[in-house]
Amino acid sequence: MINYFLTKSSYETWDTIFSTDDVNTMFNSFLDTYLKMFYSSFPLKKVHICKKHKNWITLGILTSCKHKRELFSACRNNNNPDLLKHYKNYCKILSVVIKEAKKLNYADKIKKASNKNKTIWNRINLESNKTCNTDKINTLNINGFPISDCQKMANEFNKYFSTTAKSINTKQNKLSPYIVGNTTPLYYSTQSFKNPFPNINLKSVSTNEIKNIIKSLKPKNSSGYDGICTKLLKISSPFITSPLTHICNKSVSSGTFPDRLKYAVVKTLI
Repeated sequence: MINYFLTKSSYETWDTIFSTDDVNTMFNSFLDTYLKMFYSSFPLKKVHICKKHKNWITLGILTSCKHKRELFSACRNNNNPDLLKHYKNYCKILSVVIKEAKKLNYADKIKKASNKNKTIWNRINLESNKTCNTDKINTLNINGFPISDCQKMANEFNKYFSTTAKSINTKQNKLSPYIVGNTTPLYYSTQSFKNPFPNINLKSVSTNEIKNIIKSLKPKNSSGYDGICTKLLKISSPFITSPLTHICNKSVSSGTFPDRLKYAVVKTLI
């Protein structure tokens, strides 16, 4: 299916890409057709995932937990002190068994994990109930005025992150001990490097270079705004290296970077 999807898209789109000189038009045509063929070949479907028991919960622990609930019901309906004592002792023993089962399960996962430090911290966060807060921000307070419009909030974030570097540099220049009179650190840099640097000559890339770059990517399921993961890129590498090489060379020669590659997904964790 993946080969059919990519081969069909290559026949329909590559001619359009090679016949135009505008980098944005070429990349937009490439990406639109790639996504159109992908979503038509692999439509999204709702999948219901049944929750499974945790790995450390064995059949014996399930049976013991069921018996514990039966003892609790019996103690609640009976004032027998011996039964209550038996229930408490049973709870203590079951608690020790559960802790030991967790310990063995976590030790086995850490032993088999490729990144042991990450696995250890995931277990710690799981047991301490520390999770990332992904709740949606409904309002944002800007200079004492609450903002609830999503577009305005996004613009305020963009304004802050696009100007904060400039304000930091301005503050550093005022506090820098190297500034004497009207001179700046840039003045000292120009005095230190009086000889001109050689011109940078960018060479055209080859299909083998693009293929090796895609091959070096880690096969992950995560993706950006376009929904294309690196695992899909690696699979489709033989079919897209030619148009990507043409787009890269055209971008370098014209000095134009595709606008749709400037998009980014920004998620704030509060």
